[in-house]
Amino acid sequence: MRALLLGSSNSLMNPGYVPAMQECYGRYTGNLLTIDNYSVGASTCVWGLEAAKSCDLNIFDAIIIEFGVTDPPFIKRTSLEFWAACYESLLLY
Repeated sequence: MRALLLGSSNSLMNPGYVPAMQECYGRYTGNLLTIDNYSVGASTCVWGLEAAKSCDLNIFDAIIIEFGVTDPPFIKRTSLEFWAACYESLLLY
């Protein structure tokens, strides 16, 4: 399976959750999980939307989104409504 990973610094840590996720996927499915990691530290879901727009999403079987650490400060700087619109746009794209 091939997955696109859009996230922030948590998705870049070594070792972090990404290698563990690949290992668990392989152990439970018997298949390889290949991840194209488009993560950038300190980025938000707005960047995730731009990254999603920059690649061919049809080549991926799954998309993993991780902005849990960086989005709360973004909400404080903008508004919950603006963040929700950005995140919804990312999910619907």
